[in-house]
Amino acid sequence: MDVDENKGLLRVAFPHQYFGDWFMASIRQDFERQTSAFAKDIAIIYENDPWVQAIRTQGPECSIPATPGPVALPDSQDILLHKQYTFDTFLVNRKNDFPLVAAKECVSKASKTPYTPFVVYGQSGAGKSHLLGAIANALRCNGKDLYFGGIAYLERITAAPGRHALIPEQYVFMDDAQRILACHDTQDALAALIDMFQASGKLLALSFDAHPAQYAGLGQKLRSRLVSGLVMEIKRPDMDIRRQYVQRKNTAHNLGLSKEQILALSHRYQDIRSIDGALARLVAYRDLVPEQGTDAAPPDISSILDRGGEHSFLMPVSIILTVAREFSLPPEELTGKNKDKTVSLARHIAILLCRELLGLSLIQTGRIFAGRDHSSVLYSIKKVKQLQESDKVMNKRVEDLRKLCLTKH
Repeated sequence: MDVDENKGLLRVAFPHQYFGDWFMASIRQDFERQTSAFAKDIAIIYENDPWVQAIRTQGPECSIPATPGPVALPDSQDILLHKQYTFDTFLVNRKNDFPLVAAKECVSKASKTPYTPFVVYGQSGAGKSHLLGAIANALRCNGKDLYFGGIAYLERITAAPGRHALIPEQYVFMDDAQRILACHDTQDALAALIDMFQASGKLLALSFDAHPAQYAGLGQKLRSRLVSGLVMEIKRPDMDIRRQYVQRKNTAHNLGLSKEQILALSHRYQDIRSIDGALARLVAYRDLVPEQGTDAAPPDISSILDRGGEHSFLMPVSIILTVAREFSLPPEELTGKNKDKTVSLARHIAILLCRELLGLSLIQTGRIFAGRDHSSVLYSIKKVKQLQESDKVMNKRVEDLRKLCLTKH
């Protein structure tokens, strides 16, 4: 750290990226809170972080150091913005054709879009993230500067008075924006952001799990701005769309499912996320339990998927118990806040397995682990994958745990 008293700056640099990631995910807020108690008129510069260039602690208004020009999406955003989110892979029928047409129009006329805010809402697994991601991917392929993530974007704005004028992104996408209901300080920031983006012709797109007018905890100021844009419902996919989706995944992963099995899967699961979770289990069984695929006949998917039922082992609590036993830890440590190195590693692995084997969203996964936000979940997933790539022993340990979760009766 380096303090420039004349300019009122506190520069913070990290010796390596791992420590920087840990600092940002774990103690950044506490650090800024403690700093503000001793120096109320100082700007904190995180020199290693492309997104948070300057955060002002509480104090009088003054100039904030300008951020650099457009920056590339950091890794955490790349994890959120999956490459498979495209218009071509968004299966649609007459129930959802209007949202798709409107989304494509945002791309074709993004330089002067009349649709800010572009709001889509619907139940979990309806395809909201996919549609926003399709717009973002289309823009990014054209070299556009954008943000794709959650309401953490607003938290940065709230923490840095005056940053509105410094926002470099032309396009901002916020998934699961209903989380703003628990963050009242950011509601005014979102309202101001909508005003600014409407005035400048920028695109601001958000997804909610219900129509904005239905949230009792939403302030009237923000509510009026949200409904002033284009608000559309994305309905859950019907049987035909689900069947097409399962067929496409069956071909992509070479699962060898019969027409009857594809129909059975399409009937059993009512949303895309649940289908993804079921298919993830089937793929994992094929890859990790070879005997499941040795017969010429299609695999017995019922016996595999039934293990994901209400009374089966393949539930969050069972994955947590399995990982906790491997590390000789009480299971409650994995869902707590203990930052011991061994506990943290076990927690990271449990988060990864819950996310991948159960097909849960980032938000749903975070709720299981003491309400952690999506950025913490992303950090855990990224950390485990990095360890697997660099450490063969760790890679085997994680894969053995994955297999144990899948095969244990």
